[in-house]
Amino acid sequence: MKKTVLVLIALVLTLTLPCLAGTKPLNIQSAQLDLIGGYLYVYGNGFSGGSLNVSLGRFVLSVSSNTGTAIQAVLPADIPDG
Repeated sequence: MKKTVLVLIALVLTLTLPCLAGTKPLNIQSAQLDLIGGYLYVYGNGFSGGSLNVSLGRFVLSVSSNTGTAIQAVLPADIPDG
């Protein structure tokens, strides 16, 4: 649960800051970690129309898919537990 809260805080800060610069509004509805598959999924809207940066703490994640309403980002293999 603690990891999920930290992920959501990191996502809100990372994905919201570019939106403050005058791009279209961003709405994060949920985020889901798939530790077995190695992905972070973020659901909402307003994800299209520019470059996206997704980070988890000090880790910058590679965005493998972005549909405008869902983002799939690759978790690094060396991400620590906790």
